[in-house]
Amino acid sequence: MPNTKLYTNLFYSKVLSIIAETNTPILIGGGIAVHIYTGFNRPTKDLDIYCKAGDYPKILVNLQKAGIKVKILDERWLAQAFEKKSRVDILFSSPNYIPSVDDSWFDHAQTAKLFNNKVKVISIEELIWCKAYVQDRSRFDGADINHLILFSGKDFNWKRLLTRMENHWEILLSLLINFRYVYPSERNIVPNWLLEELIHRLNSQLSNPIPIDKICRGPLLSRTQYKFDIKKLGFETIA
Repeated sequence: MPNTKLYTNLFYSKVLSIIAETNTPILIGGGIAVHIYTGFNRPTKDLDIYCKAGDYPKILVNLQKAGIKVKILDERWLAQAFEKKSRVDILFSSPNYIPSVDDSWFDHAQTAKLFNNKVKVISIEELIWCKAYVQDRSRFDGADINHLILFSGKDFNWKRLLTRMENHWEILLSLLINFRYVYPSERNIVPNWLLEELIHRLNSQLSNPIPIDKICRGPLLSRTQYKFDIKKLGFETIA
């Protein structure tokens, strides 16, 4: 029987080499990025490559020229390169279109060697930002976020993460509470100033009037689990 893992790794290496030959800037994300930062092994079904929206069409063209099959799953954020059962996801945004790749992602990226290629790895701040919105029935990335905080929380830029999640600070607070629950002996990893700031915002919000618009932001977290709220319960959505 063929070595499936070896075949997949060779496919990943081939894709990365083709992109590198064109000097197109990319970042590695997803489960492989989590492993690079934490050493924590969990099954990954693909390789996630992030790029800027303007580079996305060029990457697909160059892969096709090299004989690799590609398909566009969602023109707004996601394509895929594939060969047999191996696949590489090529992303420039996310399902809710909030975390979108720009030059600052590359300014804060880390360097690593992966599948015989020198690559840039998405920063922990962007990695958590992307994963914060993955809260679907079949997938919740809270464990990945907890492990990132556990292994690297003392080193990364909390102010930058807060800036990224400014409009959705309540999600950040919920993730930090989750971390404190899972790791009570490690809760000092999260700086006090951040929790104090978020709790102050929450306390201030308690004194505010209830919003007039009947909004459900659930679709920002799951594209499927809040359809009933929008279609039957009369909620509006910004997704």
